Formats: sequence, structure tokens, C-alpha cells
Amino acid sequence: MWVNKVFLLDSNLTRFCCHENDAITSKRDFGGIYKKLNENVWILCIPSAECLTNVDIDYTFICSHVLKPSPLLKLHYIPLISSDVEDVEIEECTIICTHKNGIQQTIEILGEEIAYNSHNEQYRILLIKSPLVKRSTRETCEQKPMDNASINSSRLNLLLRAYSYIFLRCEQYLRNSSSRITEEIAEKTKKLGETYMLLPTYLEDAAKRFKAVIDWGIMRFRNEGCDQSEDEDGTLAICVESFVIGLAYDKIFEVVRKRCAHKDEDFYRKVQDLRCKNLTGVDFGAQSIFKDLKRKPTTDHLSKLNKKITPLEKVNCLKKTADSINNVLGEHIKSFHLPFDSPSQFESVTGDDLVAFTNFSWYLPSKNEFAYSLVTFEVAMEYIKHFEKANKNIVMDDERNQFYQSEYETRPAISQFDSQLENITEMIKASKDLPSHANDSRTQKSEEEELGEFLATLSKRQYIVGTGKQD
Repeated sequence: MWVNKVFLLDSNLTRFCCHENDAITSKRDFGGIYKKLNENVWILCIPSAECLTNVDIDYTFICSHVLKPSPLLKLHYIPLISSDVEDVEIEECTIICTHKNGIQQTIEILGEEIAYNSHNEQYRILLIKSPLVKRSTRETCEQKPMDNASINSSRLNLLLRAYSYIFLRCEQYLRNSSSRITEEIAEKTKKLGETYMLLPTYLEDAAKRFKAVIDWGIMRFRNEGCDQSEDEDGTLAICVESFVIGLAYDKIFEVVRKRCAHKDEDFYRKVQDLRCKNLTGVDFGAQSIFKDLKRKPTTDHLSKLNKKITPLEKVNCLKKTADSINNVLGEHIKSFHLPFDSPSQFESVTGDDLVAFTNFSWYLPSKNEFAYSLVTFEVAMEYIKHFEKANKNIVMDDERNQFYQSEYETRPAISQFDSQLENITEMIKASKDLPSHANDSRTQKSEEEELGEFLATLSKRQYIVGTGKQD
């Protein structure tokens, strides 16, 4: 929130206005900006209150904090209107702002919120430490280094979760708890890296040694009197793990790459082979509704995977990629509206649809979206590795196209409305058999009563391991 100068977005996200000394600027002055922001799901940056004293908030100032995708570079942005800012790059917790005079400015992101427009599309609202454009000459506001002693623990916990435990935030959290213990952990990690030789064939032993350092660090903090009430979600353990692995990242993952080099080459070769066959998601087992999927999910987050140095940072990249795939498939399903309220045969995206399209982490949360994303990618990779063995009779390339073409030519054209009418007709026909079904049900129930409750339960149970889609 901006103090005395704040953008207000109401619950329906339909107005964009500015408060200043209790005088409300009319909606028409900024309504056009908000409409563009809302329709195009651009990014809104809001500077913190302490940097807005005596700053004139006008039309140009607001437009300079509405960011749209750069037409030249992926994951780069440009302001809606600005005579000063040339390029904006958003990292996990910072914004790199390049001005037209060539000077780069790094601005800290203090927080992030996700908003939704009328079409239920997401866009980001970033709270930043200082404005993107040059401030008024009447008063300047410099970015001061963050004082560890003044950081509120609960606020930092929220930031940690928002940025998925990136290395710098984890170190900051630990130093805020005890700078002395943090230095001891760093020294112990450095000593282990210098005295222990990491070898590809002994990664399991290396994992045990690093875990011992992590467990030692966790106990040191807890023995020091770390407030357990602030660590109910395991923040301390995750931060210590991320800090230790981050310090030793270069050594650890150099050995991990050597050990996995052969498997990586085989997997890459398999992916390239499947790509040459021009397969679709339906060929991999996705629902037929996705055969004509036009919009492709973005995989930009995967390009940042190698830059991440903590376990949760890497898993977060996978989560964002899975979310992108899920969102695209979900929007595709929503485009198929049926004229009646009866359930569609394509009700939701399943785990199989996502599939169609880690020795150094011990404190990864086991029951949340991160664990689900990790398992999704693990299953997808295994599925790809064994794809040919499980799908020997798949129709490829020209044969598949001919099959689709012949199917289209032999099957009469039918609209979604006609299809729904057919379904209703079938339901009416089926309803005529209800009395006989009811009699069968009563007969079955009487037989079950003769068996007794326990034996009846056993008679209904099927000892089959479920596979595929699960409700």
C-alpha cells in the first residue's frame, strides 16, 4: 500500500484511481491505463511509501510502472510510457532497470501479489523498494542496505515462501536469527568442501556428510533458542539446507553432472528422436480434446534452471513450468462450452495430461505443490524413456495424418449442440431401464445382508492396483 498516494484496485478490479491527501483523482484520468493492464495481463510495479514523499504521481509516472513484454527479448519488459527507462528485467527478488543513458539500476522486490482480471487470467503486482523512473528533484530517496536486526521474522517468512527459498533470502533469514551460527555453518561447509573429495561413484556418501552439516546447523539454531512458534512450517530446516547446498553448489553439481552424463545423453537422444516424429500430446496418452491444441505452454522457466543453486529454487522452476502447462490445457478445456449444464466428458486436466506433455534435498516439503511438481516431472521422464516399449503400435507421421483425414471424411460433421442432444437422447433411453436396475439393486442388497457386513464389504472390494487417471 502506498501511504497517502496509493493505487486502489477494488474487488472487481474495475477502477484504477489515485488518492492524494484525501482528494480522489477521477476514474477517467487513469481508467484507460487500468483497462489496458487488465486486458493484457501486464505487470504493475508499486514503489514503497518511504520513497514517494514529494513525488508527483501523474499519468506518466503511473504508465512508467506498468510493464508489458519486450518485443525483442524474452522475459524482458518495457514500460507502457517512459522517456527514461529502456529495458526492465525481473529476477526472483530484484528488478534490473536499464535507463536510456546506459545506466543500470537494481531495485529490490519487497513482495508480490497475484491478481485476476474478468477472464480469470493472472497478472502480477510487485511491491518494489524504489520507483523505476528518476524521482523528483525536491527530495531523493536512496536504497539503503537492509538492516538484519530490524527485519521482522514473520514478514521474512512470507518473503521466503514467495521467492521459494532462494539462497540470498535463506542466508538473510539465518543471519537475522544468529549471524555467529551462520558463520559457523559457512566455515564448516567450506572445510568439508576442501577436505573431502567428491567422486561420482560416492555421491551417496557425500550426501550423508553434507546432511550431517545441515542437521548440526539446525540443532545449533534450536539450542540457541530459535523461536519454535515461528518455525512451524520448517522454515529453519529448509533455510539451513539451502544455505549449505548453495555454498557447495559448484562442487556438488559438477560431480552430479559427471555421474548423470550418460543418462542425460540417452534421454536427450530419445527426446530428439521423438521430436522428429512430430508426436502430439494425444499420442502420449492425453485426452483427445487436446489433439488440436493451438497455444503451446511456455518453458521459459526451465531455461533458468541451471542458474538456481538451492533445491527448492530448482523445484520451483519445475513447478512454474507445470503450472504453465496446466493453465494452457485448462484454458483449452474452457473454450469448449456446452449448451447445457450436464457434465462434459472433459471435466478437468489430469495428471496423465501433464505427463503427456534428487539426492541432495532432505527437507523438501512432502505434502505441497512442490512435491507434486517434482513427482510429475519424474514420472514424465520415466514415461518418455520407456515410451516405445509401451506404444509399439502407434501411428506415426503420414500414417497418422491419413488416419485422421479418413476418420474425418467417413464421419459426418456434427456440432457440439448436436452431440449434446445425442447424449440427452441416450440418457432418456437409458432411463427406461431404471426399474429393472432397481430390482437388481434390491436383490444384490438382500444377498449382501445374508453375507453380513464384513463379508459383504470384502465381496465388493476389487484387489486391483489403480493406474492412469485418478479422481
